[in-house]
Amino acid sequence: SESVNAVECFRFLNSFFEVAEPVIREHEGFVYQYIGDEIVALFPMVSNQSDGALKAAVQIQRIVSDPLHVLMRTQPEFRIGVGLNTGPVAIGIAGTSFRLGACAFGNTVNIASRCESLTKSMNEKIILTESTWSVVNNQGDFEVRSLGDVEIRGLDESMVLYGMDI
Repeated sequence: SESVNAVECFRFLNSFFEVAEPVIREHEGFVYQYIGDEIVALFPMVSNQSDGALKAAVQIQRIVSDPLHVLMRTQPEFRIGVGLNTGPVAIGIAGTSFRLGACAFGNTVNIASRCESLTKSMNEKIILTESTWSVVNNQGDFEVRSLGDVEIRGLDESMVLYGMDI
């Protein structure tokens, strides 16, 4: 969104959303919200595993890393960061009598957002929390490395995070 005008950004992001949302659905997730140039997706815990969210993140990263993909031919410098966290969320309708909206609340959502924000400064494509990595069933399918204890804005204590390239 920094290198194109607002209309071009709008068009490209809609194209990206058209590519990413089916991947999210394929892995049992659903798009909860679009916030500017971000997709917020929620995934159910299936048999106490978070494999779906991680598989979707990897598949979307592969799409945006493929210079031959039709989407990337229009914006070859497009990069995304993905933050993953696992835990309880409260989902419901919130707001005022003038404006209501579907919302997901809780520290789980906040931490996932902070992890996504860290991808740029830490030069990582995917950052996931220990609570997510601990419930990935087939850990051997993924090349994940520890980023150690990381200070996260808004939290009193640091968290162990993991980084992943594709």
